[in-house]
Amino acid sequence: MDAVLEKTQAVVLHNISWNSYKQITDALQNETSAHFTFDRGILEIMVLSLKHENLKKILAMLFERLSEILEIEIFAAGSTTFQREDLERGFEPDECYYIQNAALMRGKESVDLGFDPPPDLTIEVDVKHSSLNRMSIFAAIGIPEIWRYDDKKLTIYLLEDNGYRESAESSALPKVKSSELTKLIETGKKAKHKEFLLKIEDYTKNLKG
Repeated sequence: MDAVLEKTQAVVLHNISWNSYKQITDALQNETSAHFTFDRGILEIMVLSLKHENLKKILAMLFERLSEILEIEIFAAGSTTFQREDLERGFEPDECYYIQNAALMRGKESVDLGFDPPPDLTIEVDVKHSSLNRMSIFAAIGIPEIWRYDDKKLTIYLLEDNGYRESAESSALPKVKSSELTKLIETGKKAKHKEFLLKIEDYTKNLKG
């Protein structure tokens, strides 16, 4: 088992069996805020910075407020650990939501991808690039929509066949554009909480008009 320290915030472990990955995540996931990503024998453990966590909350607040104003029912699953043993892949999103499957998941206390659907949308804050190709993991598991923010702009990806294509608009939140989301995120970085919410409401007035 070889460990490589990547920069200052991520450790990558190689030649990890599925059982070892499960033992590590079962033992540590409630003891640390780190994210565990597993892809066919490679395990990345990433420690999350204050910047990352603040941006994650801004994006989550934005998505949840937009869905509320647009009267789209959601079920928030946060950073739930999702695992598929048959694919030998596992991950923890920054934030994720069930939308089409919100009613199906509501009330559940755990998720098993052997029976349950994957989330309908995940949010990725990519201020420190992962060593693993998380997008390929999302595609293999079948997540329909990804919102990915790289500290400069938000890009929407929609699942098509076995991969993702960029889209100017969200499928989960019709008419919501990535360019406008980027502007709102910039506002969220600087504005007070109430001011940010008012900006989101102003944007939705244009959507409904």
